[in-house]
Amino acid sequence: MRHTRYCRRAVSAVAFLTAFISWCAPAPLHAQASSEAPASILLKKVAVGQAEIAYRETVGGRDGIVLFLHPLLNDSRMWLDQLAGACGTRRCIAMDFEGHGYSSPLMRETISLEAYAAQAIGLLDALKIDRPVDVVAF
Repeated sequence: MRHTRYCRRAVSAVAFLTAFISWCAPAPLHAQASSEAPASILLKKVAVGQAEIAYRETVGGRDGIVLFLHPLLNDSRMWLDQLAGACGTRRCIAMDFEGHGYSSPLMRETISLEAYAAQAIGLLDALKIDRPVDVVAF
């Protein structure tokens, strides 16, 4: 019982930090190439459920799709080198989960892998991607 209380406090602290970091993020770039990324990598947003999910996408590439997923308290910028260098022949997408990067602030009290998986699937649905996707996650 005692450990449950500490676990709840830890989850609440992580939720707070995630919300605070997303609140401190710079203003969104609204579908323009970001200043730290090459011009061929576009920053876009799409509605997924009640959240607005930001994602970076390489232009072109017809040999399949790669979806890059970042860890907690990080964002899609961690994949810029991979997007710039390794995605010449493939369509590459690096998303910002809710509460991270340029996506909308976290709207829930708890964070779960299931919710993030649903957001990734929701992004693919919103982009009308209906074929297999390679996933790279950290």
